[in-house]
Amino acid sequence: MKRYPIILFFCFLGLSIQAQDLRKQGRYWVGTIKKTFQVEPGGTLHMDKVRGDIVIEGWEGREIIVHETKRMDIFSEKEARSAMEEAEKGYRLENNILFIGGDGFDRSWIKSRFEIQIPRSFEVDVNTRGGSIQITRIDGTVTASSGGGELQFIDMGGKVEARTGGGNIRVEQARDLVNAKTGGGDIQATDCAGSLKIVTGGGKIYLLNTGEASVTTGGGDVDIRGAAGSTQVKTGGGNISITDAKGDVTVTTGGGAINIKNIEGDFSVKTGGGAIIARTIAGALQVRTGGGNINLKDIQGSIDVATGGGNVDAEITLTDFTRPHSVKIVTGGGDIGLSIPGRMPATISAVIRFYRRTWEDYKITSDFPLKQNTYEEGRYTIIKAEGEINGGGETVDLKTGGGNIRIKSLK
Repeated sequence: MKRYPIILFFCFLGLSIQAQDLRKQGRYWVGTIKKTFQVEPGGTLHMDKVRGDIVIEGWEGREIIVHETKRMDIFSEKEARSAMEEAEKGYRLENNILFIGGDGFDRSWIKSRFEIQIPRSFEVDVNTRGGSIQITRIDGTVTASSGGGELQFIDMGGKVEARTGGGNIRVEQARDLVNAKTGGGDIQATDCAGSLKIVTGGGKIYLLNTGEASVTTGGGDVDIRGAAGSTQVKTGGGNISITDAKGDVTVTTGGGAINIKNIEGDFSVKTGGGAIIARTIAGALQVRTGGGNINLKDIQGSIDVATGGGNVDAEITLTDFTRPHSVKIVTGGGDIGLSIPGRMPATISAVIRFYRRTWEDYKITSDFPLKQNTYEEGRYTIIKAEGEINGGGETVDLKTGGGNIRIKSLK
């Protein structure tokens, strides 16, 4: 008879411990699940059909430690306990793969927060219906998707595939390929040695100290600094700024201001319109724009510019004339200013073509001796100056549909 109180005491104690894992907070029932799994290096964490936030951190141990906090918009404790029991069945370890998820997690009235530690060598494949995902210190391949939450990746040794319906994406210290896409959020990547392929439906893109990069946005601004590889930018519109790029740079945009500085490779841009400023380009430069002023300084290679309208001011500073240094600038209307080294060998042709009835007094001026004449051609007046300088060489071809041309010598 004396044993019964002891048995009842331990039964009551067990119920008390269980009750601590399930509590009422306002209108919600909140429960916690804590699990530890023994695993070997090189396995996989697979999460699917879950709702809520996911935080994953790699470590050097051989265990997976899971702490799930589940918030349930449900009426009774009995219903809450039933939901918790169903969720317990959603944890399954098979062949070094930990599965988390299932119908017990995929309820509109349930939202979880997962805090998980896994071996650093593991691969990760996670999907949440709408929460945020944060993954740190993983060397295996990572695939992460969210219906619309923010994604963050820090210190990643393997490939990263990231998708979100509209949240922001942040990547730091990635050493392999990163393929990131959001329906409309901003994307930021810093200190990434691997290649980047980034797409957003309309958010801003910011890259700092990255490798080869391909970025696309439906309309946000793009700011890239310290790119170690080639850089490709496509945007439906928005301002673009690229500074200190070691490889070639290619830009395609529907419109917006473009500011480029210190490019060690070639630079090419196609834009529907907007001002373009380029400073210190080591390679060839090519510009195609529907309109807008263009300012090019310290260009150390060839120049090829065509614009529907706007002023063009260009400067070539190269000193090794065995390198390509031809110049072609064509504008539908606007002034052209070109500054070239005084010793540069070139064959120059400068042409102004405009309607005879215009009252503008256009002219060609040059620091170099050129033969100049004016003549009529149909409804147009043509002013043309041409000649060889320093024995002749690569062509300098300047044309405007209405504007002055000024050729200067850099002493």
